[in-house]
Amino acid sequence: TANKILLPTNIISVGDYAFYNLVVPTMLELQQVQSIGASAFEHLNSLQTLIIPSSVQSIGRRTFAYNISLTKVTNNSNYNSEKQVSEPILSDYMFTNCSSLVSYNSEGNEIYINEYHYQVDSENVKTLGRNVFAHCTSLDSISFNNKYVGPYMFLYCTNLKQLTISTTVETIDEGAFKKCSSLETITFAPNSTVKNIEALAFQETIIKELTLPESIDYLGEGVVKGCQYLE
Repeated sequence: TANKILLPTNIISVGDYAFYNLVVPTMLELQQVQSIGASAFEHLNSLQTLIIPSSVQSIGRRTFAYNISLTKVTNNSNYNSEKQVSEPILSDYMFTNCSSLVSYNSEGNEIYINEYHYQVDSENVKTLGRNVFAHCTSLDSISFNNKYVGPYMFLYCTNLKQLTISTTVETIDEGAFKKCSSLETITFAPNSTVKNIEALAFQETIIKELTLPESIDYLGEGVVKGCQYLE
């Protein structure tokens, strides 16, 4: 139909920029797709709901970026390595500037980050990229069940006001919450296991206090740079 893309089941690969900058659809069904190229569905300005099927094993950068009407994403993509690690994929800039996004892998209005890895050496898998949710300016709730928060992952998420770092998180990478200009409260869960907070992680937020857990081994340069209300 005019407001829906339904890919035939025999299509298993979508190339770079394949549907770039379409006015429609509001719905997208990927059926049996296994590989999605860079920017393949970028700038679909009317797309509201996205379900990524379990058949998907590879997603390029910026694949769904700048979909400004997108509110809900269910990501069932499935990265399988020789080590039999199986988890959804969040590639570089995957949802950047999806300014209406409020729900990711959640039944409610929440971004739920579950069991992602980010490693750059050939012995490990890489399923979590950088700037994944950058400039998602409607996002206001995040829940982690994950060891790692990626670089610049929530850059300029200007509606995020409160943040709780769960006991699962061990590393907060560079610029992860940089310029979240409404972020006023950061709480580390009791018995926190955070070991590393990299450079600029909380730069230019409006936090007034920050109590770090005893588990911290490393603080990067400028972690709270520009936090003018910090006492």
